[in-house]
Amino acid sequence: MRATRPWMLLAALAAALLLLAACEADEEEAAEEEPDDDIAVDFDDDDADDPDDDVDEDDEPAEDDDEPADELDVEAEVDAYASTLPDGWLMFREADELEEIREVEGSVIVDVRGADDYEEGHIPESINIPIRELADNLDLIPTDAPVAVTCQTGWRTGMAVAALGLMGYDNVEGWANEFPEWEEAGYDVESGEGEEPEVFGEPDLPEPEMVDEVGAWLAGLPDGWLLMRETDEVADALDAGAQALDLRGEDDFEESQVEDAMNIPIRELGARHDELPTDVDIVTHCASGWRCAMSMPMLGLLGYDNVSGFPGMFDDLDEAGLTT
Repeated sequence: MRATRPWMLLAALAAALLLLAACEADEEEAAEEEPDDDIAVDFDDDDADDPDDDVDEDDEPAEDDDEPADELDVEAEVDAYASTLPDGWLMFREADELEEIREVEGSVIVDVRGADDYEEGHIPESINIPIRELADNLDLIPTDAPVAVTCQTGWRTGMAVAALGLMGYDNVEGWANEFPEWEEAGYDVESGEGEEPEVFGEPDLPEPEMVDEVGAWLAGLPDGWLLMRETDEVADALDAGAQALDLRGEDDFEESQVEDAMNIPIRELGARHDELPTDVDIVTHCASGWRCAMSMPMLGLLGYDNVSGFPGMFDDLDEAGLTT
C-alpha cells in the first residue's frame, strides 16, 4: 500500500491541473464575447444604418390643424384703413355724380335707410340694405364694380362707407347729401319694395374676422345713430365735461378750434387713439360732418363706447360761439 500512494497523488494533481485549464479557457471566451464598458460605440459610422432612412415622409407627424390662428389685430386694421384714406374722403356731394355712377354697367347703389323709408321713396334701381344688416348681405355688394351708398342725411352713409372699407371693400363711395336733394335735382324717385337685387356671392375679403367685428358693431348701433344734431346739444355736452375731438387737419385746427378741443386728424386715429379719454364723453366734429361719420366705426372697433358726433358744418359751431 505504501508503494501505490505516490501514484495516487500524481493522478489527483493532474486532474486538478486539467480543471484549472478548463476554467481559464471559459473566462477568455467570455471576455471575447462581452465588449469593454470603456469603449465608445461610434453611431456615426458611415456603414451604420441610419434609423431615419426607413422613415416614410408620409409617416411624419402632421401639423396640428387645431392650432389657433393669429389673433386679429383690430388696432392695426383700423390704422391701415384710416392712414390710407384718399383725398376727398371717399365721398361726393352732387346728385349728378351719383347719377353718373348709377349709369355705369354693373354698378350698385346701396340705400342703408330702414325698409319703411326706402319703400316710401328711393333712387331707381337702388337696393335696400339697412345699415345694421350690411354685414349679413355682403353677397349683394360686388367687389369689382362701383358701389355708391346713400341714406336720408349722409350720416349713415359715412358710417357705412367706413364700415365696408374696414371689411375690405375698396370700391365704395358715399353720397354725402340729404335724400331730398336727389328729387330737387330733377331725378325720378320710385316707391315700393324695389327690384330683386342681384346676388354676387360671398366676397373674397382679406380678413373674415374683421368682417365679424364690423358686423357686430353695426348690428349694435343704437337708435339716434350716435349723433348730436344741434349745436345746442354739443354745447350742453361740453358744459357737462365732454371732450371735443377735432378730426380736421392740423392747419385747419390751428386756424380755429372749439375751446379745449383735441386734434387728431382722421388718418391718425388708429395710431393715436390711446390719447383719448375713456372716462368722459367724446364729441367729434370736422369741417362738414362726413369725417365724423366715418370715424364712428373706427372708434367703436377700438373699444370706445363714449363717442358721438356732430353732423353739421364747422361754421355752425363757430356761429354758435363754441370756437376760439
